[in-house]
Amino acid sequence: MNGNQHFQRLNFFPGFFTTAQDWIDEQYYHVEKAKLANRILHRPGVAEGLTVEPKAAPTPGLILVVNPGVALDAHGNVICVAGRHEVTVKPDGDEADPITVRIKLRVTKDLYFTNVQDPEYSDFTRQVEDVHLAADRNPATPCEVVLAHIKVGTDAVAVTAEDIDTSGRLQVGAIDAKRDADMLVLATKHDADLAALETKHDADLSAMKERFLRLREDHLARQRRHNRGLHTVGVLHKIPSADEQASEFSVRANGGMSVTVWPGAAIDAAGNEIFLDAPLTLAVQPTEQDKRVYVVVSYVDHFAAYIEDLTQPFTNQARTAQCQVTDVPPDNETWLALAQIDLAAGVSEIREPVDPVNPQPNEIDRRVRVFSGAVSVQPTYLDPPVQRHLVQTMLATRHHFAALTRRFPTPSLDDVRYGAVHLQMTATSVDRGGVFNALNGLSLIEETTESELAQRYPALIDEDATMGYKGAINELRQTLLQEQDLDTVLTAQQAVAEAALLLSEVVFPPPVAVAGADQQVTTPDAEAKVTLDGSGSEAGPGRKIVNYRWDVV
Repeated sequence: MNGNQHFQRLNFFPGFFTTAQDWIDEQYYHVEKAKLANRILHRPGVAEGLTVEPKAAPTPGLILVVNPGVALDAHGNVICVAGRHEVTVKPDGDEADPITVRIKLRVTKDLYFTNVQDPEYSDFTRQVEDVHLAADRNPATPCEVVLAHIKVGTDAVAVTAEDIDTSGRLQVGAIDAKRDADMLVLATKHDADLAALETKHDADLSAMKERFLRLREDHLARQRRHNRGLHTVGVLHKIPSADEQASEFSVRANGGMSVTVWPGAAIDAAGNEIFLDAPLTLAVQPTEQDKRVYVVVSYVDHFAAYIEDLTQPFTNQARTAQCQVTDVPPDNETWLALAQIDLAAGVSEIREPVDPVNPQPNEIDRRVRVFSGAVSVQPTYLDPPVQRHLVQTMLATRHHFAALTRRFPTPSLDDVRYGAVHLQMTATSVDRGGVFNALNGLSLIEETTESELAQRYPALIDEDATMGYKGAINELRQTLLQEQDLDTVLTAQQAVAEAALLLSEVVFPPPVAVAGADQQVTTPDAEAKVTLDGSGSEAGPGRKIVNYRWDVV
C-alpha cells in the first residue's frame, strides 16, 4: 500500500507537476485496494469456467487443456483466461503426492518505446497480465488456484478424463461476515504490515485477537445449541460434491495397507460440525493376529492457534476433522465410526467389499457409519394415574353440576358441564399445560355460576352451602395461580364439584301461612265469599310471597 500503513493517492491541483512515479503510485492505490476488497469479501477459487480436459487426438499424451474462465487467488488477484491453454503433466516424483493443475497470474511488459533523442527515457509502455499453468506434484502456493488433481503414476504416458479429479478445487464464494470478517481482516495483511503492526500495537492486537476469539466462540456455541436441538449425531447426507460418493466421509481402499477418507461433514454429540474439505490418506498397520480396526473421525479446531500466528498461510482453516485408524471401539459421540475392517493375520492389502452388505475379512465395512437425522419432538402426555384422576374429577363435575342445574338452573351451569365433558374426552391426548389452561377457564365459569345463583336465588346467599361453594372456587383459583402439581389442582376441582352437589341439596324452611282472625260465615247456599287477611304470613329468610292459594279444610 504505497509503502505506508495507510492508502495514499494523488491529490491533484492546478500547477501540480506529476512524474512517472506519481502515476505508478496512483495505479498502485487502485490495484491494491481492489485486491484488498477481494480478499475481505471473497474466498479464493474458481469463479467460472477453467474446466480441465485431456487434449484430444491426434496428439493426446500427457497434455491437458484448460478452457477459458476466471479465478481469484489468495492475494485478491483476478485471473482471467481468455483462450484455451495447454499444460504438460509432469508425473515425476513421489506417487503419494498428488499432481495438481494450478494457475497463477503472471505480469509481463510489452510495447517498448525508444526515445531517440534521450534514450534514458525509453521503456516498455504496457504491463500485460498473463497466466502461468503448472501440472506437477509440487504443493500449491497461496498465489496459485488449484483447478484439478490428476491420478496418474510416474510411468504414465497419457491422461484420460477418468484421471482428472475436480472435487478438490474450490469455488469463489462470499465470506460469512459473522464468522470470518475479523479474521480475514487480519489474515490478508502483508507480512511487512503485520510486522510493523505487531511492533507498534502489540497490546491492541492482543486485545483484538481475544475479542475476536470470544465472538467466534459465541457464534460456535449458538451453532452447537442449534445442532443439538435439531440434529442427531452422525454423518450429514449428500453434502454437494463433484463426486457424490465422496461427499459422506466415504472410506475407500487405495491398494496396499492404506485407505482414503473422502470429504464430508458430520455432527458430534456436543453439536460440533466436523468438516473434511479434501481426501485424507491413512495408513493401516499390518497385524500378526486377527484384529478389528476402526476408521474414526472427531472434531478439532486449530483456529485459535492460527490466530496466534498470523504469518502462517490461511489454508485448511475450514477443516475441523481429524481422522485416524484405531483398535478402540468409538463411542459415536466424540469419535464417530466411518468404517471398520476385520484384519486377518498377515494381511498385505485392504480391499473394497465385493458384497457391501456382507464384507469379508480385509474388506472395508462401511455399515457402521451412522447418519445424522432430525430430532423428533414427542408430545409429553399425562401419566396414566394422572389421566385417571382427571377422568374421575370431570365425571364428578358433570354429575354434581347436573344436580345443581335441576334444582337451580342458570346459563353458565351448562357451560361447566360441557367443559367437563371436553376434558374427560381428551384426557389421553392433552398435556399438563393444556389441562391447566382448560381448568383455568372452567374455574372462571364456575365463578360466574356463583354470581348468577346469587342474582336469581337470593335465598341462597346466606346459606352455608353457598359459602362453601365460593370458598372451594377461591381455593381452586389459588392452586392454579401458584401452578401447583396437577393432582393438587384436580383435588381442588373435585372439592368445587362436591360443593356444587351440597348446594343442590339445600333445604329451605316451609313458609308460615296466617289467614287472619277466625271468621264464622252463615250462608243459605253452598258457596259464600270470604275475605282473608294473609299479611301475617311469612315466606322465610331471603324469600318473598308472590302468590296465595287457600284451601278449605
